[in-house]
Amino acid sequence: MQGLDEHFKPDSYLGINKISVTEIEYNFDLEFVMKSMSSYMNYRLNCIYNASDVYSFWNNKIIRYSECNMLDIRDFHLLWSHKKCMLDRLDYMRENGHIHKEKKYDDYNEIVNQSYVQLNLALKYLVTKDHKIVDRIISGNNQIRAKELAILERLFN
Repeated sequence: MQGLDEHFKPDSYLGINKISVTEIEYNFDLEFVMKSMSSYMNYRLNCIYNASDVYSFWNNKIIRYSECNMLDIRDFHLLWSHKKCMLDRLDYMRENGHIHKEKKYDDYNEIVNQSYVQLNLALKYLVTKDHKIVDRIISGNNQIRAKELAILERLFN
């Protein structure tokens, strides 16, 4: 039996090429970020649905899928990833003086944590098929939407 070492190529494995990352200089575009945050806060995401409708659309999708005892777990990963990214953006802006240090957004961590809870609730639903969990997911989505808007309004107004 041949060993794995004979088939493994250090520069490429299963069609995945190794890349090297180099340091680049990046200019933070505060004006763009502020416009984006304002657009986000006003529920305008430059797409067909505004943010309010995105949550409503998603909640309806969750209900439809759960009627077939299914959920698309990718949606929950996306929510959690987005909220972590938003927290990182806020941290960066605070550390670099783009947000006043006295303005608090520490409770944004709660949104990140709640989005992780949403992911775990979805996984629990997929295992148990308990439809009471779907109600908790919908309620959690609505809480995230309201809490996030309140935090961003406090920061950027």
